[in-house]
Amino acid sequence: MRVLLMGAALAAASMGCAMQSVQPVPQAEVLYRGGQCGGAQAGLSWLGDAESYHAVLSRTRAPSPGTLPEVDFADTGVVYVEMGERPTAGYGLDFLGARIEGEALVLELDWREPPEDAFTAQVITQPCLLLSMPKGDYREIRAEDSQGQERLQVKSL
Repeated sequence: MRVLLMGAALAAASMGCAMQSVQPVPQAEVLYRGGQCGGAQAGLSWLGDAESYHAVLSRTRAPSPGTLPEVDFADTGVVYVEMGERPTAGYGLDFLGARIEGEALVLELDWREPPEDAFTAQVITQPCLLLSMPKGDYREIRAEDSQGQERLQVKSL
């Protein structure tokens, strides 16, 4: 009986630990979302200082830093999400939320693609997102779509 109760207590404690390892990121904020600002390849980047942030803005079609919300890089970083070059209209990215899983920052995104049989304008698009996030001890960043499918990942930050 004593062993059974101890096993139940250990199981409950381990469930509590597992539940604590996933935390929401309430301070996450969309700085910019656009359809013509990314690069040719899909990608995910952590921008931990003003210099790297300004370098990304200078090579994209995103607005100049003066038109975007201020970022205090003392305790905040920016995540740059690029969907890559797409052949038609109908593609896009929206931010749904973020959470921390262990040492990973997980972004939840609405990763939109037009249906295969959709009539869309034949125009090159390059959707992107700029997101401010609190700095942390992240070892990786993952971007997942609304169904939980991993779309992008970067390790060794």
